Amino acid sequence: MTLWRHGLETIHCRVLALIISAFLIFMLFSHFSSIMNRGTPVYVGVAFQGSSVEEAKLQIDRVKGYSNLFVIGVTPVTRNETSLNEVAEYVISNGLCLMVNFGYYSDHPVYPEESWRNWTWQLPWLESAKLKWGNRFLGVYYDDEPGGMQLDYDWTGFFEKYAAYFNMPGDYSLKGIFAKLHASEATGLPPSDYDLEARYYVEDILRQNQGIIF
Repeated sequence: MTLWRHGLETIHCRVLALIISAFLIFMLFSHFSSIMNRGTPVYVGVAFQGSSVEEAKLQIDRVKGYSNLFVIGVTPVTRNETSLNEVAEYVISNGLCLMVNFGYYSDHPVYPEESWRNWTWQLPWLESAKLKWGNRFLGVYYDDEPGGMQLDYDWTGFFEKYAAYFNMPGDYSLKGIFAKLHASEATGLPPSDYDLEARYYVEDILRQNQGIIF
């Protein structure tokens, strides 16, 4: 009797799971059907993270048959107005919609090699793009998800590159993090906490990013 009851309960659970699955599929189908009936466009695209105009054109040629959106990420292409114009025109001429990512804005870039972050030509470019390409230009993807760079960035290479800078006198967040990293490497022990890193993330990354509103 117990075995029979257990089997019956199993059947009931499976039937219930099938009913729930069918209901969810129906709701999803209804949702997408309503979107299509309203004529709301659906975009399926790819993001470009290469380093040259030629690479971007090659990727466009590869994906234009099954996508309708091309996103140009923070690359040497988006840091150079001439290169960006050439790729953007190629995107539009191949029937795709366009988005660009200029990274984040800074009116006082920390490092000379990041002077492009003050957007001297990017803002006028955006106005021109809207007039030139209309609704084919979908806008700008600003920066990245909060915390993405902090997790994925090559911090070891960063600290090695700017080691002399962090050894100079001064009291700032990254210098303290640099010291913790060296202490951890010397002792072989992980830091006791990550308070300093969290403070740097909130105060120096989020609150100083003028594209994020609190």
